[in-house]
Amino acid sequence: MPETKIILIEPNLKDAEDFLNIGKENNWKVTHLTNSFKALQIVKNEADSNWLLLASDFSEPLKPAQLKSYLNDIKTSRTHVIEIKTANNEELNSNIVQLSKPYNATTVEAINYHLKESANLLKPQPYSLTYLNELSNNDETFIKKILKTFVLTVGEKMDEMETLAVNENTDINAIKEISHTVKPSFEMLINHTGKELCQAILNNGAPEDKMSSYVLALKEEYKKIVTSISKDYPNLLDA
Repeated sequence: MPETKIILIEPNLKDAEDFLNIGKENNWKVTHLTNSFKALQIVKNEADSNWLLLASDFSEPLKPAQLKSYLNDIKTSRTHVIEIKTANNEELNSNIVQLSKPYNATTVEAINYHLKESANLLKPQPYSLTYLNELSNNDETFIKKILKTFVLTVGEKMDEMETLAVNENTDINAIKEISHTVKPSFEMLINHTGKELCQAILNNGAPEDKMSSYVLALKEEYKKIVTSISKDYPNLLDA
């Protein structure tokens, strides 16, 4: 599993020091911050990293539940949020994992458990909206329009490419032309597998006798993206 980096949002410096000492003992890579805004900037700027974000219930300007909601909105699903609650604050939030202070051996046990449980959440996702969010300044209408265009337009190109690839007289040049057309779409959604498959088809990295397998792999990657988009935006094609 890729290395998990821990961001601790803890305004209490003594508590932060205790956690950093625990982190050293357990070989965790911990970044300590005193406010949630800086944490969001790091997560957004390093979207390809896996993060475990621990937020004190006193974190500002966003509380842990607000952080989780915001991260879900921008689809940074590789970031797992845990709320650290003080002993005198027993308010429960069923939508977020919670741990209690003080930081001690129990904290280590709980974090290791949640690291294991969140492994599937931290796996690379089929697509990312990082580029589109930056391009549109988080314009949801624009993003949905682009995603709908991807699903429909690239889908047609994938069907066309597959037909060409399985034809007895494979038209390699036509396949390369389609690959050139759809490559920016995979790049736009930060799908590295799709981008690399397109690149291989374009630059003769895919042998002609293996062309159909490359095309089918590219279509399979397209399907993974569409499945993920459909879960995130179930009514996208109705808009």
